[in-house]
Amino acid sequence: MSSHEELRVSLGSFVLGNLDLEEHRGVEAHLRTCQACRAELALLQPLTGLLDLARTTAVDQVQASSLLEQRVLEDHRRASEAAAGSSPSGSVARRRRSRWRLGRRWSMPAAG
Repeated sequence: MSSHEELRVSLGSFVLGNLDLEEHRGVEAHLRTCQACRAELALLQPLTGLLDLARTTAVDQVQASSLLEQRVLEDHRRASEAAAGSSPSGSVARRRRSRWRLGRRWSMPAAG
């Protein structure tokens, strides 16, 4: 790696710490003599903080999403259990409706 353009292209990897020792030293040596690459490096360096923030934010969102899902499922389970405990079973409800219909049939001729 010796040309100016190759070294300039390596600045992103340099900032992220992804160069091997020899490449890292080559970029450092080039930076001592090249104002344009030092200026570009100054623009790239803040991006590492943004990348760290993006990673942290993404992890926090996944954790929050997981917690929200657990809460919603738990609330649904509780509501289902409460509804099952408070409503009559299907056979009891059918018997009640049948008695009501039977009573209605018998009461109509008596009224007429």
